[in-house]
Amino acid sequence: DCRAGGTFGEKTRWDVIETADLLHFTDRGTAIAPGDEAAHDRNAYTGSIVEDASGRQYIFYTGHNPQIAQDGTPLQVILRATSADGQSWTKDQQFVLRSDGQTYDVHDWRDPFVFWSEEEDRYVMLVTARLRGKPAREGGCLATLYSDDLQNWTFGEPFFQTDQYVTLECPDYFRWGEWHYLVYSTFSDRFVTHYRKSRSLRGPYLSGATDT
Repeated sequence: DCRAGGTFGEKTRWDVIETADLLHFTDRGTAIAPGDEAAHDRNAYTGSIVEDASGRQYIFYTGHNPQIAQDGTPLQVILRATSADGQSWTKDQQFVLRSDGQTYDVHDWRDPFVFWSEEEDRYVMLVTARLRGKPAREGGCLATLYSDDLQNWTFGEPFFQTDQYVTLECPDYFRWGEWHYLVYSTFSDRFVTHYRKSRSLRGPYLSGATDT
């Protein structure tokens, strides 16, 4: 059980594979290597990449270290790496984004998805999270954070929550025509990927007859 400090996906890393035609691929090596035994990212888990107005790229990713969790520190944190060319990445050792521990549980805090919202005129980060005080299968939600500069982040109300799942994992958001789409996965009953759509970023996000 990785929540209890056991092993799970040990020494996970981010590698870069490049293609111009989706037929021929070139391995560009490791972008984010796992940290040492004391690092937040002993395992470098899921996240996303966003580019700012100057062309600088940012990876926001999940840092996981069961050894740290045994000391009572949050099991999962959001970390960051930056790049000027998308090939060479530098970890920002000063950036560690934890759950607020008030609205959201301190241990389920992963899978950051960051995007620029034209509606909000700022960056939005969706994070796999759990609401504090909720029963096991009802607390899963997507936390919301906001930033003007990709440096400083403020917490917002949950972006999406259904009272049905342990967590809503690996969120993805995109706009297609007039619709805003939200994609996430669950594992409470079975491993499933769901989608919802809305006429605005804020929702309500609607489910079709088949949403998987």
